[in-house]
Amino acid sequence: MSHVTKEALSTARSRSNPFERIGTSVFMNRAAVKLAALDATFGLTQKEDATSTFTFADLCGGPGGFTEYLLWRIHSWGETAHGYGITLQSTEHDEVNWQLDKFKQLAPEGSFTIVEGMDGTGDLYKEANIRHFETMVTESNHCKEGVDLVVADGGFDFSGAEGEQEIVAYRLILCEITTMLTCLKQGGHFVCKFFDMLSQSTVSLVWLLYQLFDEVCITKPLSSRPANAERYIVCKGLVHKRPAELVTKLLQMIQRVFNTTNNIKAFSLIERSVMEEDEEFIDYVQMRNMKIAMKQTEALELMNQYIQNPEASPSYDQEQIRRHLLNEWRLPSPN
Repeated sequence: MSHVTKEALSTARSRSNPFERIGTSVFMNRAAVKLAALDATFGLTQKEDATSTFTFADLCGGPGGFTEYLLWRIHSWGETAHGYGITLQSTEHDEVNWQLDKFKQLAPEGSFTIVEGMDGTGDLYKEANIRHFETMVTESNHCKEGVDLVVADGGFDFSGAEGEQEIVAYRLILCEITTMLTCLKQGGHFVCKFFDMLSQSTVSLVWLLYQLFDEVCITKPLSSRPANAERYIVCKGLVHKRPAELVTKLLQMIQRVFNTTNNIKAFSLIERSVMEEDEEFIDYVQMRNMKIAMKQTEALELMNQYIQNPEASPSYDQEQIRRHLLNEWRLPSPN
């Protein structure tokens, strides 16, 4: 589809995707609705002690869709929440910086603390900024033991280079996982965006999470467009809080990745033979890869039909699907 104009692609995608009309509900962007779908399935915001403040960390989340949803959800229940966020600061594109002024106004002022890192850039590629974020979160009054939930929705503009996004995203995901381990409490949950999971380097990150949490699920919410490679890994129940030795080793790995001139595919946290000994894990990753790839292929084929025939009507009642899913995910419908 490389020869197709952006306008034609956008039109074909809108008509071929059954879930396109879900949109943003009442939030600033689609990210909020993706997290709402995951929350409805996995109970990410549920707490045994409803009287305590729900705490979370939002990594690489600008302009703030995930945070907007979390603050809205918790405070709509009459409970309290406090979040901490770090995202790469941009001087050229202000729309990717935190946009707290656009949040649904249910959370009281001061419910979210922006952390810019030691150097003020919000760049998690730098160890000093990861450590600064750890200090800001764990030395606060809200979460001495760590936060209840960490979310990481970092990404890049891969337009025209979609085939490279898995390898390009590897460094970022490694940094997000490392940062998560510095501030998530024992028993806490983690949500992280991945793309393809085809290389040994990426699968080794999944394997690490598979060891660290009680439950791990690779999933693609319906609000994530089916034609792309985006997926999320949902991890519930961190077994050991803030494993200092592991964090140190991961920080060393980050430096190795940044200092190398070799292909990132050559990097792997775990030897392939070790992962292959866990047949249940390998079978699970392969099964999820195949299922998502099949759905992606179907979506691309349907999109191509609308590229060939731009005047064709949508095959689904997108409005009915939108109403049903917003109700399913306990989200308001925009006026």
